[in-house]
Amino acid sequence: MAIGGGQQEGEPITAINVTPLVDVSLVLVIIFMVTAPIMQVTSTLPVNLPAAATVEKRETLNSTVSLSADGKIEVTGDRLDVLTDFNGMEAPLKRLIDAHPDRLVIVRADKGSLHGDVVRILSTVRRLGATRMAVATVQRSVTEKP
Repeated sequence: MAIGGGQQEGEPITAINVTPLVDVSLVLVIIFMVTAPIMQVTSTLPVNLPAAATVEKRETLNSTVSLSADGKIEVTGDRLDVLTDFNGMEAPLKRLIDAHPDRLVIVRADKGSLHGDVVRILSTVRRLGATRMAVATVQRSVTEKP
């Protein structure tokens, strides 16, 4: 009698035996799991990396335009200009950008301020010739939901 599991004598075996394939695959997975941590490249050369600060961290080298929730504007650069509306914003900004064209201009807007006001400040800063701009935000933790 043939080992075909009830097949007639003389018939070819047409079923694929997957047991050896599964066994070999599991052995390969175990080998890769064991050797993967060993294969990580670690340098044996001791290197002292330099310390660096991002541009945003150097607040003294940045210019800031702040917008409060009630619409007051503050331009901070070499001196402080507090404005009550958008009409007087261009003169101090132009003076600041002309004096330091390479400075980063950070726009700090209260989250209660109007979106249109923020866009107006950004477009004014760009129109006056600033090449580097950023909008300040607070880093949200991973557990907070939007």
